[in-house]
Amino acid sequence: MKQCIAEFVNRSWSKEEKVLVVVAATLLGVVAGFIFSPFQKGINVFSHNGSNNSNNGNPQQHEKEIESEE
Repeated sequence: MKQCIAEFVNRSWSKEEKVLVVVAATLLGVVAGFIFSPFQKGINVFSHNGSNNSNNGNPQQHEKEIESEE
């Protein structure tokens, strides 16, 4: 690996060309990471821990639900 880096640095390319190659390789790695990443099931934003808070913290709403069920 060290030899490959030394060969890259010692090439007769200009500094701008070397920077362009490094940036292109980095962006290619990012795109490949997005393509091959394990997002088959999607992304979950919330924890889905099963708290089942359907009334959003409003205790009166919960009492109305209980009364309507009876």
